[in-house]
Amino acid sequence: MNFCVPQLLNVLQKLRNESYSMIRRQREIAHEVSTIRINNQHAKDTALDCKKKQAAYDNRLLEKEAKEEYLSVTLESDTLCCICLSDYEENDMLGRLWCMHYFHKICINRWLMLDERCPLCKQDFRKR
Repeated sequence: MNFCVPQLLNVLQKLRNESYSMIRRQREIAHEVSTIRINNQHAKDTALDCKKKQAAYDNRLLEKEAKEEYLSVTLESDTLCCICLSDYEENDMLGRLWCMHYFHKICINRWLMLDERCPLCKQDFRKR
């Protein structure tokens, strides 16, 4: 292949111009993408705020519907928490569920984060 120097320079100039126009276009696109990303981030933040508000509302409903009551009771017999399998001790803080079952306060709080049903009778407060 024989190329003439002026033709070669002409081709190189066209490639260079195309490169510059491509770089300019990429910058424009990058600017558009940055703007879109910022708007999307705002939308994600708004969605996250909505999810947080919904979670707070759900937690209030859970507390209200479950009617979880924390009591300090003196046990007459040796019993144990079926979640952690530890014996209740005198004046432990216990949580009572809607089905009237008792558990350690910490244990039942953790349990209800994972499952809405009572660990003993499997009653689901949502189906009451």
